[in-house]
Amino acid sequence: MSLTLKLPGPRALSEFRLSKLLHLARQQLPGLTGIRTQHWHFIRLKRRLSDTQTATLQQLLPYGPSLGPGTGQTARGEADALLVVPRLGTISPWASKATDIARQ
Repeated sequence: MSLTLKLPGPRALSEFRLSKLLHLARQQLPGLTGIRTQHWHFIRLKRRLSDTQTATLQQLLPYGPSLGPGTGQTARGEADALLVVPRLGTISPWASKATDIARQ
């Protein structure tokens, strides 16, 4: 049995890059009011983690700037989300090293 643990990470782009991306995107989508980027961690598990293991993993993951104001939500407080992930089976050098660290 395989489980997938999904943990949110920090924002993926700086305010400068978000501003630049928003400017470019508004050329195609004039009604766009904001963009929010965020890293997500997907951890494939063979079994559920204990509370201690989960706490340890969460201590390993904080990095970069945290999400702040300006989440890109609509006027009703709802946000449209698009999840962009690498192709299935793609393993980056970062992911390989992170796996080694987490296993230790």
